[in-house]
Amino acid sequence: MGIIKSNVCIISEGSYPYVRGGVGDWIHKIISNMPDISFSVFFIGSKKEDCLNKNYDFPKNLIEYKELFLFDKNLKADNKKIPLEFFIKTHDLMENILNKENFNNKLEEWLKYFIKISPNNENIFNSKYFYSMVVDLAKKYADDNSFMDLYWNVGFICEPFLKIMSFIKKIPQSEIYHSVSTGYAGFAGSVVSIIREKPFILTEHGIYTRERKIDINQSEWIFSDKVNSIFEIDKAVFFKKLWIGFFIILSKIAYNYSKNIFSITRGNMLTQKNEGALIEKLLIIPNGIEIEKFAPCIKNRDSIKKIALIGRVVPVKDILTFIKVAFSVLSKHPDIKFEIVGPFEEDIDYYNICKDFVKILKIEDKVQFTGRVDLSKKLYEIDLLILTSISEGLPLVILEGFSSKIPAICTNVGGCSDVILGNPEFENDINIGNAGEISPVMDINSLSLNIIKLIEDKKLYKKYQDNAFERVNKFYNLKKVTEQYRSYYKKWLE
Repeated sequence: MGIIKSNVCIISEGSYPYVRGGVGDWIHKIISNMPDISFSVFFIGSKKEDCLNKNYDFPKNLIEYKELFLFDKNLKADNKKIPLEFFIKTHDLMENILNKENFNNKLEEWLKYFIKISPNNENIFNSKYFYSMVVDLAKKYADDNSFMDLYWNVGFICEPFLKIMSFIKKIPQSEIYHSVSTGYAGFAGSVVSIIREKPFILTEHGIYTRERKIDINQSEWIFSDKVNSIFEIDKAVFFKKLWIGFFIILSKIAYNYSKNIFSITRGNMLTQKNEGALIEKLLIIPNGIEIEKFAPCIKNRDSIKKIALIGRVVPVKDILTFIKVAFSVLSKHPDIKFEIVGPFEEDIDYYNICKDFVKILKIEDKVQFTGRVDLSKKLYEIDLLILTSISEGLPLVILEGFSSKIPAICTNVGGCSDVILGNPEFENDINIGNAGEISPVMDINSLSLNIIKLIEDKKLYKKYQDNAFERVNKFYNLKKVTEQYRSYYKKWLE
C-alpha cells in the first residue's frame, strides 16, 4: 500500500476534533465545504485523558488523522548515546535566541540534525551535557535565580518542543500544511515545512501570544507576583518572562516560515504586524456563516419588543453590565423584554450572582435566562442583539443575527467595530453604513442610550436591519469565505 498523501494537512492545537464550537467548527466547515480537496488533520493536545470523545464525524474527504499528546509520559530512556555535537548545536541555537540574533539558519541546521540522529528525549534530559549546558546558560543569563528552578523550567519548556520534533516523521504527508494557530501547532507546521520542503500557511483566530501572556500571568505553578495586565509583562519575574519569551519565539518561527498569514479581524492583523509578521504576508479572511440557515428567522420587524444577549454566562461576556443596561432601559420603556440566551454551566457561581442581581433589581419578569437553545429558531423572536463583552474575536452570533436582519449594539472589542461599522480593509464595506452602534466597554450609559435611540427611531432601526443583512451577505457568507481559502490552496497546489 502506497503512502497516503492529502492536498492539505490542517494542524489543530487543542480544538478539532475534540472541542466543538469556535475553531473546531471553522475547521469542520472548511473541510466539509471543499469536497474536491483532500484533507488530513494533525491534532496536538495536552493529555489523552482529556480527549476521550471526538465531537465531529469526519467528512469523506478527510482521509487521514494523527494525534500527539504533549504531556503524556510515553517515552523511556534507551541505550542510544546522543553525540556531544547535538548539545553543542543546541547550546549554539540557545545563545542565538537569548541574544535575540537572527536564529533562522541555526534553527534549520539544528532541526535537520535532530531528524537525522532521532535522539530519545529522555536521554537528552538525563545527559550530563544537557545539565552542563543549562549551567552555562544560567551563569550568563540567570545568575541571580535559583538554578534548580531554572533547570526544571527549561526542561518543561523543552519537553513538548522535543516531542513534536520526534513526531515529525509521523505527521501526515501532504502538499500544504495549514496551522490554525501559532504556538506548538505553528511550530509543527514550520518544522514539517522545512523538513519536507512543502508550503506552510497560518490562520490565527486569536493572537496566541496574547492568550498565553494572560494564562502565564494567572498561573499558580510559575511562582511570582501577578502583574496587573499583559501590557505590564516586563514587570514579571524571570521565570514568567522565560515562558512568555518561549511562546513569542514560537510565534516568530511560524510568522517567518508561513507563506501566507491570515487573520479574522483587522485588529489581529495589526497585532501580527507589530509582533514581527511581514506586511506582505498578511491578509484578512473573516469567519463565515451559512446565511441560508437563518432565512426562516427573517421577518418584518417594525419595532423593538425583545432584546437579547446571546453568549455564555461567564465574566468575559459581562452579563452584569447587560443586566444594568436592561434596568436602565426599562425605566423608560417598561414593556421591553430582555433575554440572556446561552449556557450557564461553565461558571455556576457567576450565573447565581447574575440571577440574584436580577432579583435585587426586581426585574425577574423582564429579564430571563433561557439556557442553551437552537439559534436558527430563537432568532425569529429577537429584535435587537446586545454584546457587552470585555473581550471578543469576531463574534459569529452577531453575524448570525445579521443573517436574520437583526442589528446589534456591541462594546468596542475585537472585531465588533468591523462588523457594526464596516471594515476599511474590505472594499466598499464602510459605504454600506452602520448595522448598529458601538459603545465603550462597561459604559452602561452609552449602551442604554444607543438602545433607546433605536427603540424610538424606527426609521433608523429599519435602516440598520437592511445594512446588517447586506454586510453579512457581501463579506461574511461562508461560501465566499471558503472560496477565498480555496484560491490560496489552489495557488500552492499548482
